[in-house]
Amino acid sequence: MTDANQGLVDLLLSLPIFHAEWVLWLLILLSVTSMAVILERWWFYRQRRLDLHAIHRALAALLEQGDYDGAAATLAAHDSLETNVVLAGLREHHKGPEPVEDVLLGALGIEKHRYERRLNFLATLASNAPYIGLFGTVLGIIRSFKDLSANMSDASASVMSGIGEALIATA
Repeated sequence: MTDANQGLVDLLLSLPIFHAEWVLWLLILLSVTSMAVILERWWFYRQRRLDLHAIHRALAALLEQGDYDGAAATLAAHDSLETNVVLAGLREHHKGPEPVEDVLLGALGIEKHRYERRLNFLATLASNAPYIGLFGTVLGIIRSFKDLSANMSDASASVMSGIGEALIATA
């Protein structure tokens, strides 16, 4: 390896990014954040649990009697995806089937957005966390090879430096 290449490798290895500890702290921060999202979503879904069969029976009884206001009040008492979508359609029932279908699709989109909030973050984190961990591993190996090459004979140091240089490209 030429002196210029060795100087470049030494310069790169002296940068703080090649100290693997920050990757561990990043993984810890992302783990805490993901747990916060998981707990928030669990609480959100838990608050919106309901007995759909009981609501269905109550709603069917009210609609058979023609009590649309009572049916709307029954649905409005619950904040869930199902009740909010049906309530939106029920409020527009007098306009006919096609406008109600449009309202139902719009309400479903709004509710779907509410229910899927922050799940993309979890999916992205779950798919990329192993690569962040691997990156930290490679940085640690680079640092180890640098330390090994500093304490060896010229031939061994040359091999270790070469491997360290290859790992820089991997990182």
